[in-house]
Amino acid sequence: MSMPVPIIAVNGFLESGKTFFLNEAIDQETFIDSVARCVLVLCEQGEEEYDPAVMRANHVNVVEVSSPAELTEEFYRGIVRKYRPDLIYIEQNVMWGNYEYPPCVELAQQLTVIDAATFQIYFNNMRQRVVDMLRLTEAVIMYNCDDESAVTAIKRSLQLINPKMGFLLFNSFGDTISLADDLPYSVETDYINVADEDYGIFYVDSYENHARYNGKTVEITIKAVLDDTIPEGFFVGGRRVMTCCADDISFLGVVCYNNTSCRIQNGDWLRAVGEVSYKLVDNEPHMLFTVISCKKLTGRSDDETIGIQ
Repeated sequence: MSMPVPIIAVNGFLESGKTFFLNEAIDQETFIDSVARCVLVLCEQGEEEYDPAVMRANHVNVVEVSSPAELTEEFYRGIVRKYRPDLIYIEQNVMWGNYEYPPCVELAQQLTVIDAATFQIYFNNMRQRVVDMLRLTEAVIMYNCDDESAVTAIKRSLQLINPKMGFLLFNSFGDTISLADDLPYSVETDYINVADEDYGIFYVDSYENHARYNGKTVEITIKAVLDDTIPEGFFVGGRRVMTCCADDISFLGVVCYNNTSCRIQNGDWLRAVGEVSYKLVDNEPHMLFTVISCKKLTGRSDDETIGIQ
């Protein structure tokens, strides 16, 4: 007996960004590589359309259905027989209620897409639909997350419905963001103490959320890098960070200015306290970390690597 075909189901209210998300995910081969055979089942028609070039390049056949009555066991068996897919995507219509799948297919992952700018209206007026939508969801992809207090309130409400799901948040410019409540350290005061293992989180968040750190004093653990190309008084301070796996390790560093009497040398490990500011370089803001005090650390390995949780 053949194995059931896995399904990636994406749900969300009308114009929440489901089509945009799937277009991007398929184009970037987020779930499966482009040589695989796929089917995209559309249960809803929004204003945005799927890019035919992306579908062709990724061997995706699009099948449209107009009512939940069409989603029978024979419908899925027919897709499996005709296309022999390695993966099936379904853009669900949340107004159709819960989705059930026959033995020839199985739900591998369910994702929910939300537009933070409009979601509260749906939540206030269609709460049971929201509960049904999130019942099996593993992760929420939320767009237009420009109002942090509103997004925090939405997230807390959704976690009461399904505490196990994760969140991926984007602002209106398409940049990923994190909420202050999700950070392992407090950003509510003028002095931010970043634990040794949390440097990777600090690095990412400080470049995505300048206002949280600009003008504040931050304490971090870094390794100093100096060479002949770096002006006197400056160095690069950072850490080796593994963002995904052992093949994906990078040195994530920030430009530092030594405003102390401490003589910092290449390879020194430091517990540094510095003032954060941002300078425009090629019209892009980059952090300048002005070190106002530091303590040299001993016994640290040059190959020491941390992760981003």
